[in-house]
Amino acid sequence: MQYLRLSALVCSTTLALSACSSIAAAPEDVVYGVDDRVEVYETTSNVHRAIAESAVAMQVASALLDASNPADVQIHSMSTVGADDMLCAGERFADQPDPGDCSGTLIDTRHILTAGHCVSRCSANESWVLGYRYVSAGTLATLTSDDVYRCASIVTRRVTGSSGDYAVIALDREVVGHTPAVVDRTHPLPVGTSLTLIGHPEGMPMKIAGGAHVVTASTATFTATVDAFAGNSGSGAFDDSGHVVGILDSGNDDYVMNGSCFVVNVIDESSGQGESLTAIDTAMTAFCATADGAASPVCAGVVTDGGTPGSDAGTRTIDGGAVIDGGAVIDGGVIDGGGSPTPSSGGCGCMLARPRSHGLASASIAGLALALVARRRRR
Repeated sequence: MQYLRLSALVCSTTLALSACSSIAAAPEDVVYGVDDRVEVYETTSNVHRAIAESAVAMQVASALLDASNPADVQIHSMSTVGADDMLCAGERFADQPDPGDCSGTLIDTRHILTAGHCVSRCSANESWVLGYRYVSAGTLATLTSDDVYRCASIVTRRVTGSSGDYAVIALDREVVGHTPAVVDRTHPLPVGTSLTLIGHPEGMPMKIAGGAHVVTASTATFTATVDAFAGNSGSGAFDDSGHVVGILDSGNDDYVMNGSCFVVNVIDESSGQGESLTAIDTAMTAFCATADGAASPVCAGVVTDGGTPGSDAGTRTIDGGAVIDGGAVIDGGVIDGGGSPTPSSGGCGCMLARPRSHGLASASIAGLALALVARRRRR
């Protein structure tokens, strides 16, 4: 599933609010302490700037791309962050375009790592664009056909809470002109580990958000004080060395109401709260157990199933015996190359999609309440 924006809930209009009540239980993201988001060109970290310019991708509707000139691919946006989210005057980035749906990280020259709820299926209707960012105030980077790819297959995918929310997709062709991120499978990360989130909050041009740290860690996931928003789903969390160590999937509310508009929700960093991320090792364990993973340099030297390093020897089990090889079904979705995945169970059973209009500009109070409840879900 993809995340829901404030402007609309694309369920059947006949559905009662209670029918989708389970959606409200899944939270969103927020700012912890100071809003650390900066433009790529503004960052003081050369390590993270290099990653952002080369290895970070945005999922976007193919219909918004104009690739008629391969040397200058354009991304059209129908609105802005401020208009879509009814932001109050003065909120940061409100005037920026927001064409994106989710974020991801290039982990080798053929695969992108993202959140499982971002890719329920491969479709020509969605593309992945590398390097969509500002290079100076008001000036976007020039994109070429070598920056735009599509999903060829979903190699592995899982959409749960405690067991992680991740996906690795194979792209339609070899990526050129980009250097993949380095994967660090260390887990659990020590509490206090410094983190930087790189992705596309609200689907806008890429932002780098440092100043975060690990709060807690469990078997498959961890929490951290990363500043993240809708559109950051699938964003990579990087350590100070520039290694990707986590995948953002959910957290607290993005915004709170201030009169008739919204402002960023700010939570004290000392509160013990944090956003939810899937540990890289959780996703890589599943990926390296597939044929694609066995052939990937990411999995070089990784022993699977007691076999030789990098092998794909037989059936692998994780999470207490769940079979993941050969297209088995887990958590309501087909994973590891077994065909087009099905949406995970739960919720109202409707597709949640990001709107492309000012759906709440003249909403009724009842409609606004429905949207507010629905906002509390995955990114």
